[in-house]
Amino acid sequence: MMALWKNFFKRNALTLIMAIAGALLAYLALITLRFELLNELNLTWQQALQGEINYGTQYDMAILLSGWTVCLALYVLFGLAPKVPVIIINWVIYIPNLSNLLFFKYFGMRLEWDLVKEHIVDLPSVADSAVALSLNVATILSIITMLASSVLIALCPKWHSWPPHHFTKRWQDILLFSRLPMLFITVLSLLTSLGLWNFWVDTQRTGLLSSQIIKIWVDQICGYQVFANKSAATFVLAKNTKPPLEKPAEILADYRKLLEKSPYKSSENYADGFSDYPLEPELISAGDPAWPLLSTLEKDDNFSQKMRENLGLPATGKPNVIMLFVESFRAYEFLHPEFGPFTFPQTKELLAKHGIFFPKTYSSSWASGQTARGQFSTECSIMPNNQGQPTYVAYTALSILCLPEFLRQNGYETVWTATISSSFHTMGLWASLHGYNKFYDGDYFEGKVPPIEPGWGKEDYGYLEESVKLLESIAKEGKPIYANLQTLSTHHPHSIMPGYEIPDYLKEKYKMNDEYEKFFSRWRYEDAALGNFFNKLFASELGDNTIVIMVGDHASPGRSGDKVPILALQERHSRIVLALVTKNMKKPAEIPWPVHQIDIAPTVAHIIGLSGKVSWLGRGLFARPGSPWIYSFGGGRQQFVLGERHCYKLPGRENCFDVKEGDPLFAKKPTPQSFNEKDEKMLDYVDTFYRANLEAIAGNKIYPYQARQY
Repeated sequence: MMALWKNFFKRNALTLIMAIAGALLAYLALITLRFELLNELNLTWQQALQGEINYGTQYDMAILLSGWTVCLALYVLFGLAPKVPVIIINWVIYIPNLSNLLFFKYFGMRLEWDLVKEHIVDLPSVADSAVALSLNVATILSIITMLASSVLIALCPKWHSWPPHHFTKRWQDILLFSRLPMLFITVLSLLTSLGLWNFWVDTQRTGLLSSQIIKIWVDQICGYQVFANKSAATFVLAKNTKPPLEKPAEILADYRKLLEKSPYKSSENYADGFSDYPLEPELISAGDPAWPLLSTLEKDDNFSQKMRENLGLPATGKPNVIMLFVESFRAYEFLHPEFGPFTFPQTKELLAKHGIFFPKTYSSSWASGQTARGQFSTECSIMPNNQGQPTYVAYTALSILCLPEFLRQNGYETVWTATISSSFHTMGLWASLHGYNKFYDGDYFEGKVPPIEPGWGKEDYGYLEESVKLLESIAKEGKPIYANLQTLSTHHPHSIMPGYEIPDYLKEKYKMNDEYEKFFSRWRYEDAALGNFFNKLFASELGDNTIVIMVGDHASPGRSGDKVPILALQERHSRIVLALVTKNMKKPAEIPWPVHQIDIAPTVAHIIGLSGKVSWLGRGLFARPGSPWIYSFGGGRQQFVLGERHCYKLPGRENCFDVKEGDPLFAKKPTPQSFNEKDEKMLDYVDTFYRANLEAIAGNKIYPYQARQY
C-alpha cells in the first residue's frame, strides 16, 4: 500500500506543487491587501498587533480553506475537476476584500453589506475612481499575485489515475481508489477548516484589521447588526446586539445641551475682538413631548439688522441665498501656509475682502454618499445617518423641515442645480419632496459646458458661469432665490488640468505622489473657477442683494503620501472650508470658534429675519462656539471634539489630545494624554447618539408630518 501511495505522489508531484503554490499565492494576495490596509491606517507593528491583525490573517486562511474544501469535495463525490471551481472561489473571496480596501482608501471606513446591496448599480459611476485607487504598488502586486495564482491552478496537469491498472474498473469505482488521495486531502482540509471556524466563532473579531469582510457580510445578512427597514421604519434585531432605544429623538435633543454639560471647558474667550458680530439667538424647545426635537426659531431683529449691516446686504427685503457646495473642499490645503497661497490665490483674496471665514468648520459626512450626507447636514441641520445608504436614498420621504422648504414657505423660489443626473442617489426626488421648485441637472447643461475628463459631471468653470446666467433669468420672476449649486470638478478621480500643473519644488519638498499631484492640480483649477464665478455674480444684477454660503460638502482623507500624526489625519478627514461671501461686505473676518455644518441653516434663517417651527440641531454659526463635532463609525470607533479636548478611539489605540497650543490640523508631534473615565463616558455617549440618530431617522421621529406645509 505504501508503494502505491508513493507511486501516486511521484506521478502527480508537479500537479501537487503547482496546486499548493497557487493556493499560497491566493493567500499571499489577501495578506498583501491586509497589510496595505495597515499602511493606510498608518499604524506601527505594535499597534497592528493591538488591533489583532493576527486574527485577520487567520481568518483569511479560514475563508480560503473553506472554499477549497468545497471544491475538493465536489471532485471526490462527483468527479468535478477542481481547477475551475477553485479559481472561481478564489476570485469570489478576493474581490470583496479588494473592494473593501479601495472603499476604505476613499471613505476611511469598512464596506458594509447594505452599501454593496444598494449601490451595486453605481459601479459604472465609480469605475474610474476604483482604478485610480488601485494604482499603488501593494494593490497592483496583490492583483498580479492573484492572477498568477489563477494561471498556476489553470495549468495544473490532470491527476494520473490510481491505483495501477491491474485493479479492475469496477473495484476502482466501488472503492473510489482513483480519488482516494484526494479524499484524504479533502478530509484534512475539512478538519482544518472546522478548527478555524470554531476558533472564529469563539473569537468574533470585528475590527478593521482583525475581521474578514466576507464573514462581516455574512453576519450582516443573517442579522448580526441592527438595520432599519426603510419602508416600514421597523428594526431587525439580531444576535448579541443592543435593543432599539425607546426615545431616540430625546437623545438628539439633548445634544443641543452638550456644551453646557461637557466636562471639558475651553479657555478661549470668543467675545474678545468680535463685538461687531452679535450673539446668535438659541432655538427654544416647543415643549412637545411627542416631538422633542421640535423647536421655535424666533426672529431677532437686532441680530438680523447687525449681520446685514456687516454683510453689506440691504436692511429690508429678503436677500438671495446661494448655497455653493464645493466638492471635497477640505481645510487642510486651504489653510496650509504654503499650499494655500499657491493653490487658492483668488479665493483667499476674495475672502479677505468679501468673506466671513470659519477656519474651524467640521463635517460629519464620512460614509459613502458623502455629498448627499453633507448636504443633508447643511440644509436640514441634523447629523447624517452614518450607516447604510444616505438619507436621500434610504429615507427619501423622511418628514423633516429643511432650509429649502422653510424658505419656500417664506416666499422664496428654490432652485436645485448640478451637472450630473438628478436621479443619482435620488437627489432630485429628495429635493422635490423637501422644498425645491426648479431643477437643472446635467441635461440642462449639456452642450453649454464641456464634460470634465476623467471625472463626474462637467467643468466647474463653465457650470458656475452658466449658473449665474440661469439665476439672473429666474430672478426676473420677482421672487427672492434660494439656490443649491454643486461643483464636481474636484471629485475623484483626478487628473492634471492643463495650465494648472504643480511645480517640481513643491512636489519634491512635500513628497507628493501622483494621485496627490492630480488632486492638487484640480484645486488650482477650482480656484480659478470660483474666482470667475464670484466676479460674474458680483457684476450681475444679483450681486448687491445676494449672500453666498460657500461650503465644502465634505472633506476627504487625501493621499499626499506623507506620514502625519493620527490627530492631524483625523482633522484632515473632518475639517472643511466655510465662508459667508457678499459683494459689499463691510466687516470681513476670520472667526476663531469651531462650528459644524449643522450650524448653517439657523444662521441663514436668522440673517433673513424669519421665524417658525423647526427640528434643527444646529446652534448657529455665531453662537460662540457652534455645535461640537462628534462621530461614530460603530464597532468601537468613536471620536469627539469638545473645547480643547480631542479624543479618538481607533483600532489599536485610544488617544486624547489637548489642542490649545495650536491647530490640530497641522499638529507636528502632539503629546497623547491619558485616556480617562470622562473620555470613556463621552465616547459611550457619542456611540449612543449615533444609534439614536440612525433610529430617529429610520423611525421617522424627527419632525411631525402634519406640521409640514406643501
